[in-house]
Amino acid sequence: MAARGPGVRRVRTFFTAHSDLRQSMEDWIVQEETTMPSREDLPATVNWWAGFKRRLAAAANTLSRVAQRRRRMPGQSLQDAIRAARQTQQSAAGSSSTANLEDLVEAQARVAIASRAEAAHAAYESRVSWLRVGERPSPAITAVVKPPAACHTVAALQDNVGRLVSAPGRLPQLVADYWRDISCKSSGLSVEASDEVLSAVRTRNLRLRDEVADRVGESQVSEAEVLAALKATPLGKAPGWDRLPTAIYKVFKGQLASILARVFSAIGETGLLPVGFLDGVIRVLWKGRGDRTLAGNYRPITLLCTDYRLLAKVLASRVGLALADVITLEQSAFLPGRLIGANVLFLRTLPHLLTHQGRSGMVAFLDFAKAYDTLDRAFLFSVMDAMGAGAGLLKWAKLLLSDTCAVAVVNGYRSQRVCS
Repeated sequence: MAARGPGVRRVRTFFTAHSDLRQSMEDWIVQEETTMPSREDLPATVNWWAGFKRRLAAAANTLSRVAQRRRRMPGQSLQDAIRAARQTQQSAAGSSSTANLEDLVEAQARVAIASRAEAAHAAYESRVSWLRVGERPSPAITAVVKPPAACHTVAALQDNVGRLVSAPGRLPQLVADYWRDISCKSSGLSVEASDEVLSAVRTRNLRLRDEVADRVGESQVSEAEVLAALKATPLGKAPGWDRLPTAIYKVFKGQLASILARVFSAIGETGLLPVGFLDGVIRVLWKGRGDRTLAGNYRPITLLCTDYRLLAKVLASRVGLALADVITLEQSAFLPGRLIGANVLFLRTLPHLLTHQGRSGMVAFLDFAKAYDTLDRAFLFSVMDAMGAGAGLLKWAKLLLSDTCAVAVVNGYRSQRVCS
């Protein structure tokens, strides 16, 4: 089994189970908000965010260490029982009275009772948590059903000339370079074909109305939009390079939502981004088939930071309802009120319809290799423009999809940063 490196360790949130530690974090965030630049200094607000995230991660880890120390300590009632038993033992040690011995036995019994009560309370909390979560995706379920770590270990990969590389420190760079080259590869986009497609899009006249485009492309992000995005974001998502999990943002949404709204609005107004905002962490999972020494036989998953995902969710929520008017029913997924299974059901009933009508037909299955990784983003922006996306939404899309960078993590080791 290949050696494993430190990887990207998420910020721990043990402290959120303690009300006083949660209050400490709330007070800390409120104090930090006072250090934000003025509302008029938008570039400084954007730059302030990266430093705040580093301090937030450090504060959360410090409080979690306090919570871990508490977890190893007995509860207050058990501590009181132990202290009383020790005092009784000291009294009994200097006396031959049987009454003192009886008191000692009773004190030790109270220690046992307190110990059982404390264990029962922990078991009760665990049971309540299980009943509330059930068998939905959760850290507990993941720990039970996930394959052994060896299943995710990459033992060796071929480099670009076919040589087998097994050095742990070199594997992530091979993965990073492979996917950088895929995403940067010339798409061979035909100008004539592109113009033909764009002409067809314009001919169909499926465009966002101007007032809708202006609304979804608005540069200001409200606190209500951030709160809605947080509500729609599930717990348990792996964090990006900043190691801040979704739980931090959800537990302290009352303090962080207004800060996020100011930062997102500053990004929208200035077109500037905090340091590392577009950076991701590439992890790879074997597809279950093919040569395990070929990087292309591993499925890449790019882990983005929670703040990036929240901003993307805000924009997606704005666009979601509006797109139903410009995307025809042939696309049955990824829009409110539509089901991805609708086309599957349609294909199941289509043969019966053709038989009833005495007609024949053919089903063609087309799968684009690495479709999302090789998409020409300039063409994507042209299609958005042809469908009336508007200057504001195009600005947001170009801002979040241009000059993206990532590091690859393989067996816990990191690559150098690569950009596309």
